[in-house]
Amino acid sequence: HIYRLSSGPRLYHAKMLGDDPAKVCRLRGAVRVGVIDGPVNPDHAALRGVSVTRKSVLSSGERHVGADHVTAVAALIAGGPGAGPLIGVAPGAQIFAAAAFSNAKGRNGGRLESVAAGLGWLVRQRVRLVNMSFAGPPNAAFETLLAEAARRGLVLLAAAGNEGTAAPPWPARTRPARAAAPR
Repeated sequence: HIYRLSSGPRLYHAKMLGDDPAKVCRLRGAVRVGVIDGPVNPDHAALRGVSVTRKSVLSSGERHVGADHVTAVAALIAGGPGAGPLIGVAPGAQIFAAAAFSNAKGRNGGRLESVAAGLGWLVRQRVRLVNMSFAGPPNAAFETLLAEAARRGLVLLAAAGNEGTAAPPWPARTRPARAAAPR
């Protein structure tokens, strides 16, 4: 299956979460947050001072998608007060970006194999949270991978609401196994 990046960036996260953008959450310690998406631009002003570790999990010859979507997602997670409208919900978080989306035949998408490789890399990096701002068709193999990641203690966050429907798209619609106790 091929998964598509969700629309964005739409800056409605603070309203949806009930946050006051002028007041940000300060983390007490370094929280590792994984993002499965395209190649993040760590030099973007909204990511100034953010720890970003990157890894491409694409096969040889695949071309990365642009960096705009994932850079905005990373800023919405960890961007500090200088990020402007992209201020994050958790400044101080460490971003681990698995670049798993490519451009094939003029269409951007993430093959299940690449998304799975990105998830595997994030597990090995000992991330606590994984953001998946993409949607696509249900897939039994992917659901098994998500359930295993949840059993290992990862909290999985997936895109929901970009399509304007009441039902969340897949993989947000999955119900992976309950997460294990934090490591």
